[in-house]
Amino acid sequence: ANLELGNVQTAVTSLNKLRQREHLAPIVYSTDPGFADELRTVLHADHKRHMRLEGIRFATLKRLNTLMPVLSPLGFEAYQQYLPVPQEILDSYPNIHQNLGY
Repeated sequence: ANLELGNVQTAVTSLNKLRQREHLAPIVYSTDPGFADELRTVLHADHKRHMRLEGIRFATLKRLNTLMPVLSPLGFEAYQQYLPVPQEILDSYPNIHQNLGY
């Protein structure tokens, strides 16, 4: 969250606490304009490694707006970003429509 809010140095400090626990080399803060993007890449890789068995990868990719670039090579289509609306809801609320593709 700190990285997305522009608090890059705080994000580095937080990430380094986690990396220290895992005996990984610390990230050195930089004022380089591309540093935030590099840090974001490291954060995403760390998150993927730590959360790979938690069943939240889809939600994380959607939240980070990287769902289509990551999953489209695997045959994932744009309409699949949205789940189908259950039939019971469609029957109970006539103003709600089924998501496209379902």
